[in-house]
Amino acid sequence: RCARGWPILHECRDQRTKYGDFFGCLTSVGGIQSVLCIVSHIGKVLFKGIGLSLRGNNPISNIESLLDRIFAYLEKKGMRVLILVDDVSNNDYIKQFIQSYQIFIRSKYPAYLLMTGLYENVSALQNVKNLTFFVRAPRVALSKLNAREIALSYKRYLGIDGKKAVELAKFVNGYAYAYQLIGNTLFSKAQKELGQQDIDAFDLALEKNVYSLIWKRMSALDRSLAFAMLEHETTAEIIKALGVNNSKFQVYRRRLVDNGIVDDSTRGVLTFALPRFKEFVQFQKELLEA
Repeated sequence: RCARGWPILHECRDQRTKYGDFFGCLTSVGGIQSVLCIVSHIGKVLFKGIGLSLRGNNPISNIESLLDRIFAYLEKKGMRVLILVDDVSNNDYIKQFIQSYQIFIRSKYPAYLLMTGLYENVSALQNVKNLTFFVRAPRVALSKLNAREIALSYKRYLGIDGKKAVELAKFVNGYAYAYQLIGNTLFSKAQKELGQQDIDAFDLALEKNVYSLIWKRMSALDRSLAFAMLEHETTAEIIKALGVNNSKFQVYRRRLVDNGIVDDSTRGVLTFALPRFKEFVQFQKELLEA
């Protein structure tokens, strides 16, 4: 049934989904009921595979036309739509979606958009021509999780004593995914501390799900800078090890900092911002040298 205020259609996690496939997502987990509730006031709907057609006085041939009617109906009913897109990247499907969304906001429909993604992916989208709305959209950079809050949550919900909770917070280093992994491991095993097998599993999960992708996207000089950080901390030492001038070094330093890979909060010093990323880089270096 239709709810008042903010109707939820359905979450579709695959950003590669085309508009035609979008309704394939809506038909799962009962999401279609919310769509039919709205569409029932517009015309009869018929789903065939991933295709869509509306039969009535004014047939609808594409998804933009259907959404246009849905938004018009919601506006008349005083309802609003919040569209959530997680982990965006610069691909054709996201760009097509943003272009269509620009049309909807120009029509002043009650549609709102919240997108999240890695710094580099959001930046790449903001540099695409013709996506003027996205360039002007407010952008919020999320900071690390607070170490005290991490320690308190481990203490409160997992029964870990103060000192060990602080050690775990330091181990997590404010990284949300690491915080989740550690908490899940300790909770599922009813443990109060991490064993070596847990740390090994932690490293593998980070490498498989995050770090391998980060490493793949890093340039050759980005990687060289990371290798230099294994043995040096001060910017002067790293510049000397790389054999580049200060101007070139600052370009790569800034990019790694903006991408959340490197921390430069201490003047003249660079450290890895991600938990256990130093160990990951060390392994990559050993692979090259083997």
